[in-house]
Amino acid sequence: RCLAQRLNDHTWRADWFTRRASVVTLGTLAEEGLVENGQLLQRLMEEDPDWRVRLAALEALGAHAFPETATAIATRLQDEQWRVRHAALPILARVARRGDEHIVREVCRTLKGSDERLIPAAARTLADIAPFGEAQSIEALVEVLNKPLIGEVRAALVAAIAHLQQDRKPL
Repeated sequence: RCLAQRLNDHTWRADWFTRRASVVTLGTLAEEGLVENGQLLQRLMEEDPDWRVRLAALEALGAHAFPETATAIATRLQDEQWRVRHAALPILARVARRGDEHIVREVCRTLKGSDERLIPAAARTLADIAPFGEAQSIEALVEVLNKPLIGEVRAALVAAIAHLQQDRKPL
């Protein structure tokens, strides 16, 4: 509790390493059900000046995330650090509801961005959260597929397109 209070009040040491270690500890305690610091982790994930602290907060929040946190996690797709953006994608694939238009739109924006390192994870996430047969997502994947890309990136895009083109009826 004291740890969370000091992080919340900004009375902790200013170095990123100490803040990151504190966030990791809070995440571990939250996983064990000993503390509830979802709001604090979310604030640190969004506002901490150091990407390593934002990444640790995202991972801690993502470890016990639920669909209601998907929108907050999706804000990290606009983070300045590619590692934070990359880490948000598999978390969204796990917690976002299939068909959530806002999240699908954000992942499409990330997919179309210029950072090729994010394309495979964005394609997999889109395959997991976009509605089957949804034209906007398939078009975004095809648009990126038409760019000159290396093999594994192309393979992730082709797999996502094939997955979304399946004719599935919801159970």
